[in-house]
Amino acid sequence: MEPTDNAKAKKRTRAPLNAEQKKSAQRATTKYIAKAYDRHVLNMPKGKKDVIKDAAEAVGESVNGYILGAVDMRLERDRR
Repeated sequence: MEPTDNAKAKKRTRAPLNAEQKKSAQRATTKYIAKAYDRHVLNMPKGKKDVIKDAAEAVGESVNGYILGAVDMRLERDRR
């Protein structure tokens, strides 16, 4: 069902953030990421990143999701 013009008009839009709000939002995001995720820098030969990026795009995944999927498959395979 297509929304009516009235329903479209009622759709909420956010006001743009000012500089201090942007800084605050970035600090909150950084704090959340630090608490919720482990981070690891991955070094690879030049050109490999582009190969991985293209492969991830071909299957509709992010580079991070593609790499994590490959690691999960390897872990599963090695457990056998």
